[in-house]
Amino acid sequence: MKKKDKIFLGKNYIFIFGLPGSGTTIISKQLSKNIDSSLWLEPYFIWREEINNKTFDNFKESEFTEKVIINIRNNFYKFYNKSKKKFLIEKEPRNILNFLIVKKIFPLSKFIFIKKKKT
Repeated sequence: MKKKDKIFLGKNYIFIFGLPGSGTTIISKQLSKNIDSSLWLEPYFIWREEINNKTFDNFKESEFTEKVIINIRNNFYKFYNKSKKKFLIEKEPRNILNFLIVKKIFPLSKFIFIKKKKT
């Protein structure tokens, strides 16, 4: 597999998941400052651009056709390529409900889950 194909499938992408207030913003900003990476904060529009469900956060896998998946991968690749960094960090809290869909689209990615501590 070519390097571009691996990146297209998310090899150099890191997704951060967590409930609001769990520290995902702090972790993503600190991580992006400590490794050669660009940070994409809450790009919810990319995920909703071509699906019918534009209001609910829990997506239906059936809405992610091959065309939609290719468009999402293209948008991520453009952002990644333009940044000239080694890694792309994406922090979109809404996607905690859609982890399996994100993993299907970017199977080579790394995933970080933040658990909110009970007070």
